[in-house]
Amino acid sequence: MEKKAEATPYFDYRLKLEMEKRPSLDLEDKIEIVKALFPTLGKNKDAVRIRGFIKKLSQRLDLDEESIGAEFEKFKRDGERRLFRSHLSLRKRDDREEMEKTLLQLMLDDEEIIETVEKKRGSHLFRNPSYRLVAEKLIDLSKEGTVDSARLADQLEKENLSSLISSVSLSKPCWKEYSKERMVRDYIRSLERNNSQRMIDELIEKIKTWENKGEEKKVGKGLEELTSLKKQIISR
Repeated sequence: MEKKAEATPYFDYRLKLEMEKRPSLDLEDKIEIVKALFPTLGKNKDAVRIRGFIKKLSQRLDLDEESIGAEFEKFKRDGERRLFRSHLSLRKRDDREEMEKTLLQLMLDDEEIIETVEKKRGSHLFRNPSYRLVAEKLIDLSKEGTVDSARLADQLEKENLSSLISSVSLSKPCWKEYSKERMVRDYIRSLERNNSQRMIDELIEKIKTWENKGEEKKVGKGLEELTSLKKQIISR
């Protein structure tokens, strides 16, 4: 995660976590550990630091450094292609669950995105209760000054969400800055529209019920609220 003030080296934390998951450290385990850490490497823009991380992987896992580097270059190329395809696919399907998951991944990736989400109704953007809770934790930690990965992991473990955050983190692709900015903007807009549309659908059902009961005042207020909600969608 990009941080305002680095508290715990995230790469070291992730490496330790992955090695603890696979204590036997046979060849297949080592390959899985390397693959799991490539998304973390991909977020780093400093080539010198990346080489240092690859060297550390080589030493800790007793694997060939050049081979790890070559596989990482393949990962970066494939990651960009997957990002393009998945972004178009999500826009086409308007899959809310996937959009919420991706937005949460972006928040885990960059504290500035946490602040952007917080300004746009914060965790209320998320309908999935588990994603909403993680988003709340991220926003709270960000308000305190910095998001410490170890502290976040500890809080989520208390909420029995460790497996969720591991799954979300491991499935993160490698993003470029312009891709992240565009995706955050598009996803927030889509989720806001989706939330408003859901409110409209629920309000229409209420209006129908009030009409059947002859509650004219409630119908009138409901229609006014309905008009307001529709204007909100049009303006986005």
